[in-house]
Amino acid sequence: MKNYSNIFEIKNKNLSELIAEEIQDLIAGGALKPGEHIVEAAIGQQFKVSRASVREAFRILEAYGFVYSTPRRGITVAEISLQEAEQTFIIRADLESLATYFAIKKQDPAVLKELKAIYAEMEKVAAREDTRAYQELNQKFHEIFYNGSGNRLLANMVQTFIKQTRRYQVELFHTDDRLSRSLESHHSLIQFFESNEPEKARKYRKNTLLKNSKILLKKIKQE
Repeated sequence: MKNYSNIFEIKNKNLSELIAEEIQDLIAGGALKPGEHIVEAAIGQQFKVSRASVREAFRILEAYGFVYSTPRRGITVAEISLQEAEQTFIIRADLESLATYFAIKKQDPAVLKELKAIYAEMEKVAAREDTRAYQELNQKFHEIFYNGSGNRLLANMVQTFIKQTRRYQVELFHTDDRLSRSLESHHSLIQFFESNEPEKARKYRKNTLLKNSKILLKKIKQE
């Protein structure tokens, strides 16, 4: 855990937003599970911040649907129904594909260079079937796209919905031929960038995400 008692770590975000992001990561990564109660005092002590900052962080998380509050019980990690999960994937597909469109439309050579470098690393870890390292690189690859969109608000919204669906992403990487299919998808996005085809890239990314969501939701239903 990071110590946010140092004001110089805040930079462009306020303290409560940073704490909210850390708790989002804990929920998305499974450290905090659906239905689990979150103790305000424990969070404050862990991050070495005031309870007021923690309460504001909880308000941010509740607005995005990560947690909910109940009288006398406090804050609880929200459970997501299959219908809510499907809706979340649809919104993510729209937002992320739009960010991909804008990034390619800008045609920044530095962005393309970064994408190629990350893709080369993805090929290496895929060859040794290191799914954990691959997931981390996959996240970085798409971060380059939505940060390269030039739209800060859109990038922040994409990040939120990626975190909402991340709890399911682990399962996706255990489906048949996932790494090879993923590499093919990322290579296609690079090709769309090189040929300056933002609209094709937008449609391709959206269809890929929606297809992945169907695979995941089917898997969850069977469990």
